[in-house]
Amino acid sequence: MKVSIVVPVYNEEKTLERCLRSIIGEMRGNLEVIVVNDGSTDASRRIAEHFAAETACVKVINTERVGGCKAFNIGVEAARGEYIGSLGADDFYLPGKIEEQATFLDANPTIGMVFGWPKFVDEAGNDWTDEAHPYMRPVYQAPENRSMEEWRAYLTLHGNCLFGPTALYRRELHDRHGLYDERLRILNDLDFYIRVAETTQIHVLQKPVAAICIRNQLAGMSAPTDVNLRAQAAEWKVISRNLLVRAGKKVDYKGKLIVASPLRTGEAYSAYIASLQQTLLVLDRMGIDFDYWPLDGDAYVDRARNTICARFLESGATDLLFIDSDEGWEIAGVLRLLMHQEEIVGGNYRIKNNWEHWGAIPKFAEDGVTPLGKMLPDGGALLEADFLPAGFMRIKRTALEKFIAHYPERYYYENSADPDAPGRKYWAFFHCLYDFVNHSRYGEDTGFCRQWTEMGGQLWIEPRIEIGHFGVKCWRGNYDEYLRSNKPQEVAA
Repeated sequence: MKVSIVVPVYNEEKTLERCLRSIIGEMRGNLEVIVVNDGSTDASRRIAEHFAAETACVKVINTERVGGCKAFNIGVEAARGEYIGSLGADDFYLPGKIEEQATFLDANPTIGMVFGWPKFVDEAGNDWTDEAHPYMRPVYQAPENRSMEEWRAYLTLHGNCLFGPTALYRRELHDRHGLYDERLRILNDLDFYIRVAETTQIHVLQKPVAAICIRNQLAGMSAPTDVNLRAQAAEWKVISRNLLVRAGKKVDYKGKLIVASPLRTGEAYSAYIASLQQTLLVLDRMGIDFDYWPLDGDAYVDRARNTICARFLESGATDLLFIDSDEGWEIAGVLRLLMHQEEIVGGNYRIKNNWEHWGAIPKFAEDGVTPLGKMLPDGGALLEADFLPAGFMRIKRTALEKFIAHYPERYYYENSADPDAPGRKYWAFFHCLYDFVNHSRYGEDTGFCRQWTEMGGQLWIEPRIEIGHFGVKCWRGNYDEYLRSNKPQEVAA
């Protein structure tokens, strides 16, 4: 059997015949249609069984009411086809859809799923023309092709722009990635597409291939209902946690995170704002306890960092993440920092005015070439460092507490730093250094790192974090790729 089309149906007597007729007739002898009657109480069962009696390729499975997700899984388990498609009982295929997509998959063995564009119709099958409806946005009407990496990023961060009825895909994807997650009612297809995009290329035919019915109760709806928003938020947490589990990372973060940025005049680059928005969205979806603190109006970055540290210690939070406002980053980088148990871990990026000079200073073995560090279970590594830039640095509360215990005399009072907290004691975690012999000045993060390592603390680089810098010079990259492309040495354990 070449193609199996699964049609879950619950009380769709008005549209089921139209749906089935749009499937039957294509690829005769190589097509089966599996109708899963999900406990319908109207004439849907009778209509489906009539088609089964008249057409050899139609098979009906009757179940009690189990819900659309489980009904789909029941159909997939019964399917014999090399390729799988699904169609809602109120939707219908456009002529030639199945054969064109099956031929495409035959000719492109590296592509696992092929979609097309949707054509939106009302319940009578007439073209949908409400330009205010969310689905009329180009991202839904005519999704573009992306690389695997771009699909993973888009689906994970922005949600679904693909419609299941427009798809045909290889049965082996279910063997490799499992069936739909039956805990999910709304986002089960999105969860499956994210799993697929981790290993397989997705392609979109740049043409309409299926008609998607906009039901009357959704007509004119310009935004999701509160109930749907709450349900989607809960399901996003499941998807996000599953994503980390599949990446080999335990989702065991139980602390309280503060994401903080010193802002001299409230200005931030658009890449920073976009990355921040996505980061906070993902943290919220995962159920991680966090706050975002922008500190505006302090022209002295060392004082601003110390002010944030003082507030952090007063807050009772467990982790402080500094991110500068002239950067953009990948969300996975923040999650990686949270999962490490080391007290101070940071990303590495090139300094502002030199393309070849990276900000962090790794430690090297005696050969002067091999960086020191430790391998991680997921195939990555943490690298030991003599210095980390504070612009992308995660600090645990315990590190600052050890600092205070070791340097009890290094504090100061400055009411102008935070007028709302007169008399607050500030520790000089961050301060600039001056070398009057060589006539050099060092930034506040150099002072912090020197004090930390002098008291026996360790600094660690997470080299896989993708960071971009925007300003005098703009670039994007990660230190892991730099080492692999420029220095083929291995990390020493």
